[in-house]
Amino acid sequence: MSLVHQALRKAEAEKQRHAPPPAPVAVQREPRVPPAPPTPPAPPAPARPTEPNSSRLLPVALIALAVVAIVALVFLATRPPPAAPAAVVPAETLRMTDVPHAALPVAPRPALVPPAAERWKLTGISKDPAGNFLAIINGNLRGVNEFVDGAVIKQIERDRVTLEADGQQTVLRLF
Repeated sequence: MSLVHQALRKAEAEKQRHAPPPAPVAVQREPRVPPAPPTPPAPPAPARPTEPNSSRLLPVALIALAVVAIVALVFLATRPPPAAPAAVVPAETLRMTDVPHAALPVAPRPALVPPAAERWKLTGISKDPAGNFLAIINGNLRGVNEFVDGAVIKQIERDRVTLEADGQQTVLRLF
């Protein structure tokens, strides 16, 4: 037990030892009267005849039905009638006739060397720290006098690159 609890018990015991005994309390009793017989419950008040719930909801349901019908009629009346399908005219049948075979022109063979636009693709131009232009051709970063896919870069400007391949000069534009 804790010291506080012991001290409280001790203080309570001291109070009871020094306190005068309690005085008896006189209680006056009333003579006992036999209980009255229970009174019969009052007759229930005449109940008002209640209307069934369906008769209360009937006017509301009729009004709602009328509103829905009117809205449907207005919607159908204002909607434009569907367009009639266009009349299908049968196509004329063509007659097959024999046509003499003409000599078909011979298609020229494609060149073995692809054009410059397909062979080299310029995707960007940049400057190195020294201030010289660099070109990004076919995904490779190249400078002047470097080779790229069989061509030598002769000149790089701000929006174009000049290449030399097979003795011919080709200009690639950035845009």
